[in-house]
Amino acid sequence: MGFSMVNLNQEFQQAYQYQREGNWEAALLRYERVLELDPQHMSTLVNLGVLYKQQGEYEQASRLYERALQQKPNHVIAHYNLALVYEQQGRLSDAVRHYSHGLLFQPTDENLCQHLQAALVAQGSFQSDLPLYEQALHQVSLSLSAFMELIAFLRQEECLEVAIALLEAAIEQYPDRPALYSLSGGIYNQMGNYAEAMKGFEQAIALSPQDPNYIQYLGIILAKQGNWEAAQSYLREALSLAPHLGKARRWLNLVNLVGSEPPQVEFKSHHQVIQLEITGKNLDVELTQVNDRQFYEQPELDFINETLTRRSAIVDVGANTGNHLVYFAKILGAQLVIPIEFQPDSIAALKTNIALNQITNVDLSKLGYAVGKNSGRAQLTHHPTGDLCLTELKQDPNGTVEVLPLDRLIATPVDFIKMDVQGLEIEVLEGAEGLFRQYQPHALIEVTKRNKPGFLSFLERINYKIIKEFREWNYSNFYISP
Repeated sequence: MGFSMVNLNQEFQQAYQYQREGNWEAALLRYERVLELDPQHMSTLVNLGVLYKQQGEYEQASRLYERALQQKPNHVIAHYNLALVYEQQGRLSDAVRHYSHGLLFQPTDENLCQHLQAALVAQGSFQSDLPLYEQALHQVSLSLSAFMELIAFLRQEECLEVAIALLEAAIEQYPDRPALYSLSGGIYNQMGNYAEAMKGFEQAIALSPQDPNYIQYLGIILAKQGNWEAAQSYLREALSLAPHLGKARRWLNLVNLVGSEPPQVEFKSHHQVIQLEITGKNLDVELTQVNDRQFYEQPELDFINETLTRRSAIVDVGANTGNHLVYFAKILGAQLVIPIEFQPDSIAALKTNIALNQITNVDLSKLGYAVGKNSGRAQLTHHPTGDLCLTELKQDPNGTVEVLPLDRLIATPVDFIKMDVQGLEIEVLEGAEGLFRQYQPHALIEVTKRNKPGFLSFLERINYKIIKEFREWNYSNFYISP
């Protein structure tokens, strides 16, 4: 039997009135009634969390806030209240993370600043009772390294707007410090805003013209923009000043190969000769392939090879240019690999790599689709630099890309799922719940730090466990199984 929005709102308003009157038991019953009618009701999830928090039921409260944040990651009040709960539980690093995420969406909120600072002080990260922004400036004046640690923390937690706001205040106070401009360039680089990143590194070089680190980073940004000749020049200059710069050497090797004909790399893996196209648009992956002469994420792939027993069908979600697909088809010996990828340039490179390696055990019928929680359509927006991993997909009923839940797109038994969807893993997993329940595949899932609580909740719901975690700077790859 259905319910009307009028009834739902009446139940919520009555619950809220009981809560304001201090009648917690009656409020609790009414809020639970609202969640029976609409389990995703945001205001109820948050208000009910407040009730449980006030009664010291911290586990119940945290679960409700986490449910709210799965639906709306930018809900500042949910981040704030969840951080308060974590503080009460002594989970200071989790509290710091959620205060920081709240500031990500409201960078100048004084209450959030004060609570973040209190948590940082409790952690031992701050030593002063100055307000957060004043303390940040105080750290610059006393110790640039301490300030940089704070910025590094915010970058790792992906609170980039907060970090930029702190840096802008610091630069205004100390405009002659090149390290601050370099930090700014690094954050804009992380955001994919290469024009602003260039400005930061150029200003750092203007203040310190012979610093090889600033020069190499400018060369890297130029490479990311596809300006290969200028990138080559700056990277060579950096190496002439400091031949030990490993990062500059790796990038110069990639830049040189992109300019070669044909732009390909060849190496041996498990006694198999592997050939891969170097596009210059898939930089993190191709840096590994070119310099290390191995597959990107080789440790994860070898672990799959050692662990996985059923290898009939593998679904590669976010197949990109085919790095994992080639391994699955040639090294793992899968009977069938099904790549899913919507980016046209990635698809073209993937098909090239399939041809170079003479792979036939693939089903290409799912190329061109995107996956998500619900069916719909979306529009592709290419990044100005052409970086394949920075392509955006936005919901649009008239969009050119069809979006389907994995449950609908894959209708046959699956033994393994690899998923790398650039921060959208919770939505994609929720659209694949039926697949996991029915076929019980093992999987390798890339999960950003921000999405880890939602990921753990999903695993609990489908009764899966983590077999191994491969940690990177701001994300992890999780090997999971039933």
